[in-house]
Amino acid sequence: MATFAAALGDSLPVLIQCGTDTDIGGGRENQDDFFVHASAGVVIFCVLDGHGREVGKVAANTARAALIEYFTTYCPALAVAEDSRVAAYECLVRAHNIAHAAIKIAFRAEMEKQGFEVEETEGGYLRKRRGSTANWTCIHGGSSCSIIMILKNKCYIANVGDSTGILCGYHKALKQTLVLPLGDAAKGGLTRVSENGHGNVAALGQGIDTVLLTAEHSPECPEEFKRLRDFRCNEDDRLSTNALLKLRSSRLIRPQMQRRIAEQKPCL
Repeated sequence: MATFAAALGDSLPVLIQCGTDTDIGGGRENQDDFFVHASAGVVIFCVLDGHGREVGKVAANTARAALIEYFTTYCPALAVAEDSRVAAYECLVRAHNIAHAAIKIAFRAEMEKQGFEVEETEGGYLRKRRGSTANWTCIHGGSSCSIIMILKNKCYIANVGDSTGILCGYHKALKQTLVLPLGDAAKGGLTRVSENGHGNVAALGQGIDTVLLTAEHSPECPEEFKRLRDFRCNEDDRLSTNALLKLRSSRLIRPQMQRRIAEQKPCL
């Protein structure tokens, strides 16, 4: 358990306590990683859950190092940005891109160290083979990445993958409508929404004590599946949503995960 004080912009100093725990699950090695970074009035919490027998741990550790270096450099400018919403959005999108690029470099280095030949396909995937006569196989692995940034009097949340972030309170004083979609990095640009909430999120009649902060990126979720289909790469693919959902249920389609960024209004 760590305790530290932070002055968030023009707000009063706050005392932040953070603790960590991890469960290796059914794997042979723990591929989880995390970090807390506080500087220049900005506090960053990040959780990374690596996956992939060969490179899962490499992915999580590499992303952590790249993100800490990035936030250490960028947080001072972020704290004095004129438009915090735009600055936070761009910062978090850039952070995921930096982590992604660092992971690809680390994957290539790790496989080449093990004696594999590595190449990148036109689609951006890495594949490997051992010897010129061997078949190419994909390098399977990666990491989730969930980042919560406290900037001035608001939280900004960005995630890719399924590491869920929640906001809890001692009393039922929260509402899910406190979380406002700020933008979708898959589509680019910010989504201008009212401070009173978002039309796609139904207002609750009474308060709750737990609010989901991160976006649901599992294609098993019909809502997320439709969003991913709207971001299809092939405009000639005219299959209906219902037909695609049936195909998805038969596991013939595995859409890519895309990241979404949301903003959390202050409530306590």
